[in-house]
Amino acid sequence: MNCNFSMKHFQEALQMGLVHGYRFVRFEDLESIPTGQKFCALRHDVDYMPEWSVTFGEIEHQLGIRATYFYQICAETYNLRHSKNFKGIHRLHELGRAMNRIDVL
Repeated sequence: MNCNFSMKHFQEALQMGLVHGYRFVRFEDLESIPTGQKFCALRHDVDYMPEWSVTFGEIEHQLGIRATYFYQICAETYNLRHSKNFKGIHRLHELGRAMNRIDVL
């Protein structure tokens, strides 16, 4: 696998985890992981380019992978209230992605 940070590489990395028996979980599911279970708590910190989150979410959804997306409420680089970002977050919710916030003081 060639690490070039493309969406294809992201998908290949997730597939490799599945092939090796990893269970992908949301942060809220961590307490329910059985002892000895291989798992990955996949976290996306959305700092830039929130529109990419939907692409990541679509790939994860196709693979049956769960993840948690963390958004800054008052980000300097994007506005959560902008219609395209708002729609993107709703699409991720439709895909079963978990949402959380990053509190920046």
